[in-house]
Amino acid sequence: MTLLAASLFTLSGCLGTPPIEESWTMMEIAESNVGSGVVNEGAVSVSMKGRITFREILTGSVVADIRHSASIAPGDLEIDAENPSLSSAQQIDLILQNSTSTGFTSVLVTGFDHLVRGMDFQFDASIPAMGDSLGGSTFLLVYFADVEEIELESGQDSIVVIPILTTDEKVLASGIELRTPASLQE
Repeated sequence: MTLLAASLFTLSGCLGTPPIEESWTMMEIAESNVGSGVVNEGAVSVSMKGRITFREILTGSVVADIRHSASIAPGDLEIDAENPSLSSAQQIDLILQNSTSTGFTSVLVTGFDHLVRGMDFQFDASIPAMGDSLGGSTFLLVYFADVEEIELESGQDSIVVIPILTTDEKVLASGIELRTPASLQE
């Protein structure tokens, strides 16, 4: 009887492997004042509610960031903020490796498997001119990172953000592409 029970337990374990979205730590944009994806160029105050669902013991920072890439054309990437996935997170990795920040904030977090933590973000950023004729794309991202404050030779403090990519840890970032009204008319 014990052998039969062990065999059934082993067999049921093979059939029930959860998808990556349910087994990796996931960051999400719950809501944002730029959540529609349409923003005016220039200075903007970003207000965002984010959420992290931990799938392991993890310490680091959740970063909310407006990033601009001159090398990624509008519409080139398909990221889905409403349904975070490995594919979307890998495209966000590409954005992080080929863009610069125009404004961000971060929250230091520690969590354990199944902990869901909401957080509020407020920061100022700059939205550059965008569109096919101007080149480049701008994104609102939420991702996991190591954030360090360093002192420069001049004596000023600076913050260094080192994104944690999906290839580094089992983390899924989220984001949306931002467009200006002028870029939508092209």
